Amino acid sequence: MRDWRVRADTEASLAFRCELGPYISGAADHTNLSDRWKDALQVRELALAVSANQRAGSTSHNSLS
Repeated sequence: MRDWRVRADTEASLAFRCELGPYISGAADHTNLSDRWKDALQVRELALAVSANQRAGSTSHNSLS
């Protein structure tokens, strides 16, 4: 994101696509052990936080944990 922000003009927007890929079921009944939608939303929030930190000029990622 940082490299893109340096190259992009001020009117540009970055499309971020969260693709978690296929999950391998670990349950005996072949059900998923996690909620893929919830996981995707968590990755989205992390990406938004990274982007906000970069816009603010922060180089620390400790606030994202």
